[in-house]
This record gives sequence, structure tokens and C-alpha cells, in this order.
Amino acid sequence: MSAALEPFETRTRELLSTAPVAHFDESGVRVQGKLWWVHSASTAALTAYTVHPKRGNKAMDAAGILPAFSGVAIHDSWGPYWTFLCEHGLCNVHHLRELQAVLDLDGQHWAKAMGDFLLSAEQQVRSTVAAGQDRLPPEQLTDLEAQYDGLIAQGLAANPLPDPPPVPRRGRLKKSNARNLLERLQLRKDAALRFLHDFRVPFSNNQAERDIRMVKVQQKISGTFRSAHAAAEFCRIRGYISTVKKHGLPVLDCLRQALAGRPFLPPLAAADPPATLPSSDPASSLPHDRDPLAPLAASP
Repeated sequence: MSAALEPFETRTRELLSTAPVAHFDESGVRVQGKLWWVHSASTAALTAYTVHPKRGNKAMDAAGILPAFSGVAIHDSWGPYWTFLCEHGLCNVHHLRELQAVLDLDGQHWAKAMGDFLLSAEQQVRSTVAAGQDRLPPEQLTDLEAQYDGLIAQGLAANPLPDPPPVPRRGRLKKSNARNLLERLQLRKDAALRFLHDFRVPFSNNQAERDIRMVKVQQKISGTFRSAHAAAEFCRIRGYISTVKKHGLPVLDCLRQALAGRPFLPPLAAADPPATLPSSDPASSLPHDRDPLAPLAASP
């Protein structure tokens, strides 16, 4: 089966490399009892998986998508992604989780204000799309960015840099989790707010998280792959099943066609799928991939 799907995998990777927006994620798996990584690249119409013993650039280069990618890469800010010379968009659902942790652990109310701001900004994009517009007015964008900068300034004031030790030591000064988050939000402002400027860019990386979910299910059930070859075959077959489901096609029929030497090949238009593309996951047809999130809960 896996060999029959090689033309599908080649076509899928080529289309993902030319997609205007694509989602990327990685998840640990066990191969012969050792920790390997499955890397996913996906859109609403395409899914490709790569298994590799490394998590970083070597694996991403081996997958063959990001090195040639010129669209917007949506991810969770894992360091190696920033080495690729494409545009980037960050998962703001990850930011909401981190902000909730700061609120719960440290009681810092700027974190709730930032979470509420991000949710409000997404709702403003939703309302603009519902009104048939493809962009926010310039004055609205300016106001939103000013609010973001103001909240970052509040957070930095509440989390000053630690005092240097009386005896100089090698290495960086240890910063709080809140300070690290604030510095990342400040440094990566363009990527965090890209969904405001480009309506093709979603608020979250939920597409990638949904697509990699079955890899985690496999690990819970089977525990490990007995060989690297078996892991690679699983990834190719699972990518095929995921893609045909995204196109609303019967999986068993498509598997039979592949065994007969006629695998489903995604059309060229799949590189830039329409927003209403059929999917096995009803949530993927919603604007920005998901139901609206509840506001951050205030700490007791």
C-alpha cells in the first residue's frame, strides 16, 4: 500500500510547498522504543507527515516543504521554524493558554486584559468577514496595535528584569515565565497579529493540532513502531486517509484505487482551498478554524 501512495505523497508535498498558508506541528512518537518525531504540514485540503529521529531543522529539511515554502507558516513559535525565510503566523490559542497560566499562578491582571484583547480582536475580524469585507480599516488596525503595545508595556512594567547577581556569572539571567512570554509577544508582534492584517491567516494552529491527533491516538494504542520503515509507512498512509477525507471522498474506495495503481492525487487547486471545502471535522468549516473561545477566567 505505502509504495502505491508515493505519487500521492510527491504531489501533496509539492502543493503544500506552494500553499499561501500552511500549518505545521510536531509530536513525539516511539520507534523501536526510542523517541522520534512526527512532523505534520497541512491545510484544509492537504496533509503530509514525516517521521524523523530529530525534532528540529534536520527533520524539517528532510520533510522537504518548509525549505521551499514562501507562504505564511502557522506554528507555535518552536525555534527552528524561525530559520525559514517565509512569513510566519503564531497560534494565539497557545498564547491564551500561557496567559491563563500567568493569571492563575501570579495573579497578573494584564494577562487577562491581553487574553480579552486577543479574543476581541478575533471577533472584530469575524464581524468584518461577515460584513463582506476583506480587511480591517486602517484606523481600526492602528487602534488595535496601540492596545496591544500598551498591554505589553503594562506587563513588562509588572515583570522587570531580574537584578544582576553580586558576583558576575556566565550565561543569561533567569527570567520569569511571564517575562519570557511578554518578550516573545513583543518580538513576534507581526506574527502574533498577522490574522488582523491577512484574513487568510487563522487565529490559531488548530488545523495542525487536529491533523496530528491521530498520531497521538496511534501511540496510545500501539505504544511504539517496531521499525523506522513501519513508522514511515504509517505516516504516508495516514496522510492519504486524512487528505481524501478532507476532500469528502470515501476512504475505502480511495484505498482500493491506490492498490489498483490509481491513487487519488489532489488537484492543483488544493494548494489554495476554498473556505467551504468539505471536511470530516465540522469545526474546520468555521471561520478561523474553531468555535469562539470563552474569555480568560479571573484568578480567585
